[in-house]
Amino acid sequence: WVGGSSQADWINKDQIAYIGPDGSLYAYDLRNAAVTVLLGRVGSFQLSPDRKYIAYWKGKGSTTKDMRIYAGKLQGNNILNETAVYQGVVPFQMAWNPDNSGLLIEGQKVYAREAGPAQPTQSAPSTVPSDLVPLHDNQSFIIEFE
Repeated sequence: WVGGSSQADWINKDQIAYIGPDGSLYAYDLRNAAVTVLLGRVGSFQLSPDRKYIAYWKGKGSTTKDMRIYAGKLQGNNILNETAVYQGVVPFQMAWNPDNSGLLIEGQKVYAREAGPAQPTQSAPSTVPSDLVPLHDNQSFIIEFE
């Protein structure tokens, strides 16, 4: 069921979330072997410590404005109150703080190749579309939620 997934995590004692080979985020229920698609085109995700919230990076297209980090409430097989919290960065790591009020993001800003000549000093991570070029420096920042 999880196959060659690049990322997986327990939602609860009976369910596992994973990114499938097609880039969709799935939930697999051990009780009945049911597989549910939670989201499409997800690059990475991070569940909060209490497993009630999820942050995920999603690229809808090949421009930086189409690449966003979202956060939402995980309830059953649904993600509620999805909100874009940041755009234009490809996260290498996302980590919730213990009370779910903040999200640490470590990643790399990117820009469209057509915007100018590209001279990256690092190789692009595999999740960056080929028509985008990473900027030189990794960035770390915290998003606080109210």
